[in-house]
Amino acid sequence: GLLVMLDGQGADEILAGYEKFYRPWFRRNFRERPRRALGDLLVFFRLHRIGVGMAWSRMRQYRRKDRGGHPAWLAAGGQVPKEELFRRSPENSIRQTSQNLLREMGLPILLHYEDRNSMAFGVESRLPFLDHRLVEFCLALPETYKIRRARRKFALREAMRPLLPDAVYHRYDKMGFPTPQKEWMQSQASYFERLLNESREVLADWIHPSIVQYPDPNLRWRIISFAKWVRCFEVEL
Repeated sequence: GLLVMLDGQGADEILAGYEKFYRPWFRRNFRERPRRALGDLLVFFRLHRIGVGMAWSRMRQYRRKDRGGHPAWLAAGGQVPKEELFRRSPENSIRQTSQNLLREMGLPILLHYEDRNSMAFGVESRLPFLDHRLVEFCLALPETYKIRRARRKFALREAMRPLLPDAVYHRYDKMGFPTPQKEWMQSQASYFERLLNESREVLADWIHPSIVQYPDPNLRWRIISFAKWVRCFEVEL
């Protein structure tokens, strides 16, 4: 019976809510105020209960050279160089990272899901964090309002502190809403292996055979879903 719902899309993008924002933040801090940055790094380890090796690994995964896609991602015979296909804007600051997420590689996809899901059930979905006035205001804020002492979304936490339970205010791990496809594929391995083999035949002209063999369960899930979509709508290359 709900007619309208509010969703929080955009809050992480404009207020540095994702882990990837730590990388430009730490880089700038160590360059401009190394002593303070070292203290912030220790706070980061304590808040997230991780060691130096794990923290370094997390930050490295967002380095531009590591985001170039899987080998042979393009279909056999593809003419577009991989460097062009996966070219992204630089993310040397929190603002640049926000702009990239808002315009290029994050939010547009999420809004596509948002629109499709709301339309499927005839529900009006509104996104107050994407009011253009709020977006412009937050993008113009100094970085210290977004991450302070290794606490992300600092301004929003402080603004909402009188309304939030302490457990929410002091929570620093990031949890999304993923489907447990990894567990499904492990518990029904033979079934999904059969689906993957069928997908290989359906997508023979679409993707390089080596991609189907890539062990990443999330990638395999996407391949199976893509193949089902191609079959269902009789899509031709």
